[in-house]
Amino acid sequence: MEQIDFASLYQFDEIYLIDGEEESVQPNLTISTEWLVVGAEEDRLKISQILAAAPFQFTETHFTFLQTHQALPIFDELLLQEKVKNMVFLGEEFKSMSLPQEPGLHAGKMIYHFHRTICSLTDEEKDVKRMFWNQLKKML
Repeated sequence: MEQIDFASLYQFDEIYLIDGEEESVQPNLTISTEWLVVGAEEDRLKISQILAAAPFQFTETHFTFLQTHQALPIFDELLLQEKVKNMVFLGEEFKSMSLPQEPGLHAGKMIYHFHRTICSLTDEEKDVKRMFWNQLKKML
């Protein structure tokens, strides 16, 4: 029986990006900060402002922000990042992963899942905002 070289069958295949689709994070991702925040792009500015305030006083060099669609396909790889010690996941997309609703240790990292996006919170939800803030402070 003749051997088939399967690799040669695919040598001319090309991968096309569909309009509006963004590439996800490259394999072999390396995060060099101790904090990782994952959420909607709309949350990036608010998170930067929150983490710039005391007691954190972080600049954007102190944490890495990934968009949800980038993080979901590589979730297991994120947990293996050696330098990352604190992970915050924002939004309903992570509900199925059974992440802790309060900061807790998982795979040697402090992980917190906040079920909402920061940008979805209204001025009337001061208690919810305060709860998020207090949970973040527990991670210090």
